[in-house]
Amino acid sequence: MNKRASGFTLIEVLAAMAIFALIAVAAIAAATQHVDSLRYMEQKTFARMAASNAISRISLSYPPQDGASGLETIGDIEWRWRSEVVETATENVFFVTVRVSEESDRTEAEVLFELSRYMGPEGGAQ
Repeated sequence: MNKRASGFTLIEVLAAMAIFALIAVAAIAAATQHVDSLRYMEQKTFARMAASNAISRISLSYPPQDGASGLETIGDIEWRWRSEVVETATENVFFVTVRVSEESDRTEAEVLFELSRYMGPEGGAQ
């Protein structure tokens, strides 16, 4: 009687390792994409908060000034905002847009969030 040794052959082990490697690479790629998505959503949320604060600050003075800008610190990140004011057909009502980008050394940073409001003579958002 010939007794055959039990266990896996080298080819079977290599095939199993190749399958495991492919699954591991796919799992790491999915996890990386998920983390990147979370970071992007966090940035958008903080940028929205900065835009909301800027609109509130602009609404304190009437008429709103075109080209006003400033910095907001939210989530340990410096956010730069800039306003654009457009006169509307209605007298004493302005359309104010605030664009927010992450503070950086670049002159043209990517606008992450944009918020617009109508403002009237009472100084509040309409």
